[in-house]
Amino acid sequence: MQTKKGFTLIELLVVIAIIGVLAAVVLVAINPAERLAQARDSGRKSDVGQIATALEAYFTTSTDAEYPAVLDNLTVADLKRLPTDPTGGNYGYQGGGSDAVAVHATMESDAEAAKGAVYCWKSETGAFANEAATTDADCTP
Repeated sequence: MQTKKGFTLIELLVVIAIIGVLAAVVLVAINPAERLAQARDSGRKSDVGQIATALEAYFTTSTDAEYPAVLDNLTVADLKRLPTDPTGGNYGYQGGGSDAVAVHATMESDAEAAKGAVYCWKSETGAFANEAATTDADCTP
């Protein structure tokens, strides 16, 4: 009598089903959409930091001791190009043309939204903060 070595079709299907269930559990645990949102939020924080540094440089070299009226004025000497939001928008800027300004970005990940919906830099304090605000208008100089 000759015996065949190998797996039966049922055994192979059971193993494939188990691998599929494990893959689904891992995907749910990782939550790739939330990870991408966190990565975009990290980029937003970095961009606000770059804009804040350029604003401080502009203020120190300005003869009027004022911040620029619009952020586009920074691209002349302080930035090569103005950062834009990873989803294509622009960052908020309030108080231009005065001695106090604020730059803000709206966060999208669940982790950042729990801290505050808006990441804000204010020239008066020079500090970055997640404001416990729900709108960009709450980040004022």
